[in-house]
Amino acid sequence: MHCVKTGAVIHLACHGEWLYGDAFLSTKGELIVRVCQRSHEPMTDVKHFTIISYDVWFDETATSGDRNSTLIAEGFVDHGYEGVPHE
Repeated sequence: MHCVKTGAVIHLACHGEWLYGDAFLSTKGELIVRVCQRSHEPMTDVKHFTIISYDVWFDETATSGDRNSTLIAEGFVDHGYEGVPHE
């Protein structure tokens, strides 16, 4: 597993939410996100990933302070390191 983006902005399309955190790719091709923040509004002008569906979300409500959640997704689109403007 290696980090592909620190400070990634992620559109969680299946929930209509936005996530902020660190993104990793597993050796199986899964996107693993350590979620630091959740919002119903975009946090920046760009997005780095769009998650269409996810497999599991550990500690889904732990997204602040010293507790972060972990989301694992197979259904995602990688918009590149610099990201793309969100709609």
